[in-house]
Amino acid sequence: MAAFSYLYDHHLDEHDWFLKADDDTYVIVENLRLLLSRHSSSQAHVFGHHIPVDREAARRGYLSGGAGYVLSREALRVMVEEGVRRDRCHSDGGSEDLEVTRCLETAGVQPEDSHDALGRSRFHPHALLSYLTSKECFSQQPEDKSFRADDCCSRDLISFHHLKAEDLYLIEFLLYHVNVHGRSP
Repeated sequence: MAAFSYLYDHHLDEHDWFLKADDDTYVIVENLRLLLSRHSSSQAHVFGHHIPVDREAARRGYLSGGAGYVLSREALRVMVEEGVRRDRCHSDGGSEDLEVTRCLETAGVQPEDSHDALGRSRFHPHALLSYLTSKECFSQQPEDKSFRADDCCSRDLISFHHLKAEDLYLIEFLLYHVNVHGRSP
């Protein structure tokens, strides 16, 4: 919670959105901007890969920290003022993603659906190849519905986690340095 308190104390008014992702996660910032452009940072929003579980620690599941999650300025403000500063959020050394989700819930901020219009995931807690080579993929649907591998990933995907350094460079190269002539999106 210390990192969020630091952001609140030193950077709250400088940014509209705050992204947390692991260092082995690739984020396509343009697609993140597209998702966020439909929402106001002056309202409490949080988006990411929501893992549905029914556990006491997080009543409605939790956000995958590895896949990344993004908080609006207002969500960060509410989490710190209503949760952290009122000593309602505790860091017990457990999983960061579970603790942050629990703190957001305590402060009254619920994760929102970040699927595309076809129900496909934008934030992915696993490596790209695990989705492309498996028969089923992970879903953040409340009913934990499985999709065929070619249906699970949004065309507006935002992130993949568990990538090796060379994978990060490869994705960067293919996205931003290769022209595919004759192809329309």
